[in-house]
Amino acid sequence: MSIVAIAKGENTINATRKAIELLGGIQNFVRKGQTVFLKPDLSTPIGIPASTDPLIIGTIAKMCFDVGAKKVIVGDNPFGGISSKNLFKFTGLDEYLNSIGVTLINLEKEHFEPIKVSESKVLTEVHLPKSVLSSDVFISIPTIRTDFLSDVALSIKNLHGLLPDEQYFLLYKSGIHEGLTDILKAIKPDLIIMDSFIGGEGQGPFNLSGIETKFNLAGTDPIAIDSIAASIMGFDPSQIKHIKLAQDLNLGNGDPKKISLVGDDPNYFNFKKAQLLPSDSELLSIHQGKCCSGCLASFRIFSDLMDTFLGKELKGYGGFTCLLGENPEVSSYKRNIIIFGDCAIISTKNYRFNTNKRIRRAYRIQEISGCPPINLNIFEKIAINFKDKIPAFEFINEIIKRWTKGRKLLDPRHPQIGA
Repeated sequence: MSIVAIAKGENTINATRKAIELLGGIQNFVRKGQTVFLKPDLSTPIGIPASTDPLIIGTIAKMCFDVGAKKVIVGDNPFGGISSKNLFKFTGLDEYLNSIGVTLINLEKEHFEPIKVSESKVLTEVHLPKSVLSSDVFISIPTIRTDFLSDVALSIKNLHGLLPDEQYFLLYKSGIHEGLTDILKAIKPDLIIMDSFIGGEGQGPFNLSGIETKFNLAGTDPIAIDSIAASIMGFDPSQIKHIKLAQDLNLGNGDPKKISLVGDDPNYFNFKKAQLLPSDSELLSIHQGKCCSGCLASFRIFSDLMDTFLGKELKGYGGFTCLLGENPEVSSYKRNIIIFGDCAIISTKNYRFNTNKRIRRAYRIQEISGCPPINLNIFEKIAINFKDKIPAFEFINEIIKRWTKGRKLLDPRHPQIGA
């Protein structure tokens, strides 16, 4: 029977230590002289609740050293062009973890080794960092939050950040839920400590609201801990596609009747679910044709970042007509048109705003190429085109430049991605 520990505490450090003790202590997982790899959720520089609390990472690292670990490594491959080196710097993780003796690794620059997957859904081989595969102990430290593409971002979703860019993009295009089960076949954590003390609801990961839960979770079965976490958030785990798929493939135990809860009684909440596409508003009029999940996800990130950083500035502006996918249906346009993704760009070449010179002069048109256009540097083109009307675009572009500086990102149309 799978065990999930629930530990309340006056602060997240106490709750983390208590959760691990409920599983017998860190010594049950880490031995003297071993190398330990810690994989937190550091996909964005936004901080809590989008990312794992640095105090939890540091607490676990110290506990590993206390029982004689030779080396503790922390690494992640952040989202869409964000540099992990810069992320460590902006969040203060580099100074804090280096003071403890932790080794920080930029996973996007790591050597990846292929692991074959039997009866795969998306990835016939899962490419994993050598530093993870060569470690003696693999500890996952996910957050508890909602996500626009996978519904929830818990321990299974946290494995997504181990992939190289080409496989990262492939999951966005070909199926995040199915791809997550392939990763779980290739690698499972030895221990999971879920950063649950402050959860995130709404448009994860870039536009979340915090919910104070005041407990942390721990376990060894990713499906079991994700099922319990999803229930605590107010969701039916059997309706979360990747949890259900993993359960059906016997990759773990998602049956609440076969999961033993130890420690404190959980509190239950009603987390607001993320939506894949934003609703039409004064700012955005959205017209979607036949569209893959990659473009939908990329556009959601684009709109969330606009809302997070530019919402007030854009409310007084004329708004945007946004076209996605093949042959989007649209009868009227706002003064500004954004054509998002290669499919939309190709299929709208014969639309009136493109073929009628008078109309074309009247509108301000921005094409955002890519299949899908995941790279956050897409804001640079928009900033150039609209900075005279909306100077705040330069502000968000400057933020993103700092996030992505020094990071080279694979073109999403690379042949390895199958585009």
